[in-house]
Amino acid sequence: MTEYEAKVSEILLYFEFLEDLLEKDARLHFPRGRKEKFSGIGDDLLKILKANAFLLLYNLIESSIRNGVSKIYDAVRTDGLSYTGVCDELRAVWTHQQFIPDEGRKVENNAKRLMELIDFVLSARLISLDARDLPISGNVDADQIRVMAQKYGFNFKASPSLKGGYLLKRVRDERNSLAHGYKSFAECGRDLTYEGLVEIRKQVIPYLRQVLRAVDRFISRRGYAA
Repeated sequence: MTEYEAKVSEILLYFEFLEDLLEKDARLHFPRGRKEKFSGIGDDLLKILKANAFLLLYNLIESSIRNGVSKIYDAVRTDGLSYTGVCDELRAVWTHQQFIPDEGRKVENNAKRLMELIDFVLSARLISLDARDLPISGNVDADQIRVMAQKYGFNFKASPSLKGGYLLKRVRDERNSLAHGYKSFAECGRDLTYEGLVEIRKQVIPYLRQVLRAVDRFISRRGYAA
């Protein structure tokens, strides 16, 4: 099972649990020997649990994109490609990772770094791309994914039924509100319905699956190579 499918299984398991808890008169059973305890599920707890679904879904979004790009980098490494051996898009990515001009750095130091990169390219040494340098941290939605697809050179167009993946922005925004403390979990989950969450899940999961398939096609035809 791939990491993507493992995370999807976790999400589906959580949704099953949440659906059970939202059943009318659902109660939790705490076995304590002869003194068993049954407890109703408070509204605040249900709000918190519904809001938590956004964290699971966003985790899937960001990890899927990071892993997809990592697979491209792994293919470049496996093929042992130099700067001139990769596509223009990956040349630009590598150059940006290796050289970021710094206004606070002396001009001669910028020039020295540039000369080092020129020597690297001319010597045809193997390039190394690092997924840890990806500019993703709480900012991934469908628009960002389309930008990254263009940046890395793989074509991606989601099925019309997924409506451009517009609900990924909702997941991103709600996750960030929770992560940065702009909303409490109870506040975030207050107006959420289980049906609404399922609608979001049914767009997010297949959208990301189609992105990863596009990456696989890109790799299989060696689109990363010059």
